[in-house]
Amino acid sequence: MFRSQVIGTLLHRPLSRGQLRAALRELSQQSFRPPGAQVTRRYSVPTLERWYYRWRKGGLSALVPQPRAACGAAQALEESVRQLLLDVRREHPSASVRLIVRTLVESGRLREGAVSESTVRRLLASAGLDRVSLRRSPGATQRLRWEASHPGALWHGDVCHGLALPDGRPLRIHALMDDKSRYVVALEARCSERESDMLSLFVATLRRWGRPDSLYLDNGSTYSGKALATACARLGTALVHARPYDPEARGKMERFWRTLREGLLDHLDRGLSLEQVQRRLDTFLTRHYHCTPHSSLFGDTPALVWSSRQTLLVSEEQLRQALTVRERRLVSRDGVVHLDGQLFEVRQGFLAGRRLYVCHNLVEGLPTEAWVEHDGHRYPSNRWTGASTAPSAASLTLPRPSRRARPSSPPPPTPPLTAPQEPFMSEPSLSLFGLTQSPFTKEVADADLWLPPSKQELVDELVDSLQQRHNVLLVGEPGVGKTCVLRALRQRLPTERFRLTYCHNATLGRRDFYRQLCLALGLSPKATAAAVFFAVTGHVQELASSRLHPVFLLDEAHLLHSDVLAHLHILLNYEWDSRALLSLVLVGLPELEDRLSLGTHKSLLSRLHSRLRLEPVTPDDSADYLRHRLRLAGCDRELFPREAVSLLHESCQGAHRDLDRLASLCLRQASRRKRKLVDSDIVREVLERQHSPALA
Repeated sequence: MFRSQVIGTLLHRPLSRGQLRAALRELSQQSFRPPGAQVTRRYSVPTLERWYYRWRKGGLSALVPQPRAACGAAQALEESVRQLLLDVRREHPSASVRLIVRTLVESGRLREGAVSESTVRRLLASAGLDRVSLRRSPGATQRLRWEASHPGALWHGDVCHGLALPDGRPLRIHALMDDKSRYVVALEARCSERESDMLSLFVATLRRWGRPDSLYLDNGSTYSGKALATACARLGTALVHARPYDPEARGKMERFWRTLREGLLDHLDRGLSLEQVQRRLDTFLTRHYHCTPHSSLFGDTPALVWSSRQTLLVSEEQLRQALTVRERRLVSRDGVVHLDGQLFEVRQGFLAGRRLYVCHNLVEGLPTEAWVEHDGHRYPSNRWTGASTAPSAASLTLPRPSRRARPSSPPPPTPPLTAPQEPFMSEPSLSLFGLTQSPFTKEVADADLWLPPSKQELVDELVDSLQQRHNVLLVGEPGVGKTCVLRALRQRLPTERFRLTYCHNATLGRRDFYRQLCLALGLSPKATAAAVFFAVTGHVQELASSRLHPVFLLDEAHLLHSDVLAHLHILLNYEWDSRALLSLVLVGLPELEDRLSLGTHKSLLSRLHSRLRLEPVTPDDSADYLRHRLRLAGCDRELFPREAVSLLHESCQGAHRDLDRLASLCLRQASRRKRKLVDSDIVREVLERQHSPALA
């Protein structure tokens, strides 16, 4: 068709031989654009003349281009060499043309320069052995588009390699992506790609989003460890691995990496630290990727589709059980076991030199506690610090002096025992960080207390229970904020309806306990136990007649004597047990639940209507808590990067009391180094000093 258009002006004109020659010469000076070409070209007079006479003889069909008979046959090569090239491609379909030619030249089967790579490609294409044809052959893998049934049904996991960090460490970006919604549930920048990195990322994601039905990973060592497989099996998550050397099987994850590279990674400044890279990753997800319409989602955004999920929550106890690993290890003759580069000491001497099963938990990454199983018994194992434990003064047996013997000189005075003081920050240190006061002290007003959403809900439950005049049991590990919850409760309860009495000395006997209550209530303590008890109950009845509901907050209740616990239910009995004139709030460690479950305290346990447990805070809660305390002290900028907060949270295990102490020490250390940011190196240095034998 194109050729007929070029010579179309000459086809129906009656031209003599001389006129035809002149018309063809004039036409050869014009430029034409062939179909599919990007540039124009001219055609010579003989070519135009040949097209003209072909059309006169055979019409339009005579102008169809005729392929060369030997096209793609590599005529410069012998038949044996051509057959060899075809056989090599059949045996090695993934080998490139350049590799095939180079191998044959090096082996002497093909003379160097005898044939070009383009000629070999045409030869293979003519025989149907090019890569595209092989990929479409009947024996090739057939790939069909598939998708999970609902958000949360399947997560993809992979690692992307980035440029090296300024300190020389590699950059590895770990990601978990939901298949149905393409929502990235986790994206973290790290410096390694070990199984421990995957476990840490997986645990943090489970705590935030719950568990998926399936996990789809590749076959790298990061994803093929025993700990991950065991954890998925215990959580009810199917672990699926893609076929080795088949990247097309994980096309959705590869497509996300392409989007991330084109939108962020290829444009990052090489001088960024790991924390700065993480902040940019978080910004990319929240401001760009999750809110951008996706073609495979029919124009919906990943965030919109992900919001329709049904969350399968995972409790901390389920996580602990899922990540408890049981391995066979040799206990050395000096009673030490090696676990993931750490040493644990076994104090049972009869276990030394034996190969036993050692169990440890990986919820927080590296094992922090371990125990040894032997003959149906569990023996705890403590982390070895490099120095033997010195005997305590109570364990030493000293000779008793004779009554008749008098010391020649008075013994030296015993130094008083003093509690460790809270870290104090000097004025230069405060000014370095823009602080007006020490941020992590106890002197915080009730109105300025920070509580995460989980504790706010717990305070709401406490208020609801007391408004219904119920009794409450509140337990939690040391330092997780039980007293802070009580202070928030004091702020919430109206004083015109409730009268709160707080008691924290729980180590007294029954009579002294009630005497303490009398003093707290403003009563004069009586001499006998019965008189003290009736004084307290009489005061409760007086408050009830004044339309005030008394609430006794008994802190450290796990230390209460058994006779006090056995008598508390009598304190709640008024008017034949027909009126609830008093509410008790028992606050203590989790072993308080075990004590109350005994038969002797069944009467008290049955009167505890609400039984609440205070769980440790999450890493995100710790980060918000640090920002809140710094903001109260006058600093609005970020002093603790993400990795530093993670290290502090892991060391404190969610206890804010320890977090206050370590954060203050980190600020002091950063002040000594004249740094305006408490990075991970500062935190590690402080933690190493805290765990060193000299400071233990």
